[in-house]
Amino acid sequence: MPSLSRPRSNVAFVELTEGDLEPAARASCETTLFARLTASGVVPDLVAINAAGCFFTIDERDVAQVRAAVASLNAALRLRTACARVTLRRGEADWPLPSLADVLLALNAHALEVVHVTADATAVDVVVAAADARLTSGILASFCRPVRHVA
Repeated sequence: MPSLSRPRSNVAFVELTEGDLEPAARASCETTLFARLTASGVVPDLVAINAAGCFFTIDERDVAQVRAAVASLNAALRLRTACARVTLRRGEADWPLPSLADVLLALNAHALEVVHVTADATAVDVVVAAADARLTSGILASFCRPVRHVA
């Protein structure tokens, strides 16, 4: 059966749009950014890098360090503070996670704004406004109930 992790509040969602579209320049920008973050003690989480840009969460207390790390890069920084991360993990009994469509449908039914969502075979991670963490947690917890089959 899937299990729900305690929501992690006080996170900021970082969206970095790089100015150079050439793969080598983008790779250099990303490498520099993450080297600077490491040097300043910032630990990015929920990292996704694709053709649209670089996305990750950080502890909200690290916003100034992220701004400093990005300052001289050819990139646009967009920060969303006052967020929470809620995670639904696949359980030890190998129960399947709900489909991403079902998760998004449930969140949308409550008019929740999803800041970011990632999913794979082991977990669904949802970033929402911190004020919506409890409701989001409850919605994801509803997927943890076992389905009863009547024979």
